[in-house]
Amino acid sequence: MRLFKYFSADRLGVLVNRMIRFSPPAVFNDPFEFLPSIKTIATSSELLEKLREAASKDHTELYEQTGLARIGFTKEYFNRYMSRFLLSAEPFAMQVVGAMIPQTQKMIFDSMNSRIGVLCLSEKNDDLLMWAHYADCHKGFVIEFDSECDFFNRTLGPKDSFRHLRKVDYSQKRPAVMLTQTNDQEIFLTKSDHWAYEAEWRMMLPLEDADKILGDGDGAVHLFELPLDAIKSVTFGAKFSEEVAKYTMSEVSKLEGYEALEFYKARIHPTDYELIVESVFP
Repeated sequence: MRLFKYFSADRLGVLVNRMIRFSPPAVFNDPFEFLPSIKTIATSSELLEKLREAASKDHTELYEQTGLARIGFTKEYFNRYMSRFLLSAEPFAMQVVGAMIPQTQKMIFDSMNSRIGVLCLSEKNDDLLMWAHYADCHKGFVIEFDSECDFFNRTLGPKDSFRHLRKVDYSQKRPAVMLTQTNDQEIFLTKSDHWAYEAEWRMMLPLEDADKILGDGDGAVHLFELPLDAIKSVTFGAKFSEEVAKYTMSEVSKLEGYEALEFYKARIHPTDYELIVESVFP
């Protein structure tokens, strides 16, 4: 399968250092990324079960932390009190949980934003809007990646959500999830159908596994090293400098491992609103 990524011209270094960024969702241009609508955290029966489990537990540790023994509360009385208190919360459990949803949603997003990096690829290398949005108004370039390369296929097991390519789903309706019964497709891989033209595939990796980190805090850039066999071709945009394109092809072709790298140039179709992608040579 052919998969592509759009770059601005100032990112030509990717070809030389073979380091590519996996970005946290907070830097994406879609504000709904990794932010499903939370319908509820759990069903009422699940909440009641948890409350009853908590009510039946021994609360000695909490009792000792409060220091209530010093004012005459016995451990037995405290355990009975906690049990009655938790059971009395049953009628209000769903209301309490509902009030927690906005805070829970933010906590989930913040957690994922600090832990998960995403590489976004496309099935297309000739989309007019993506060339405009992601490749500096057609002045940038596109890299074609080999989806069969081991870099894109290193899952740790059948339940691993990361470390392999996955197709994005597009929906008219925003997923409304119940946290205890949701799945990663709804959270990580569903976008509004406004974005369907991107025909996106994603790979997610833990940011802590980055080979190199530039900067720190919210502005940190997490880079992962690409093997030579991950890159198949480069397509220069319709407005990419011809002189820079020739120089780039000449220099990159000299690098070890890039002898078979293919180069293409996007050109404006003479009559239609589309691009012609033609093979070019160093």
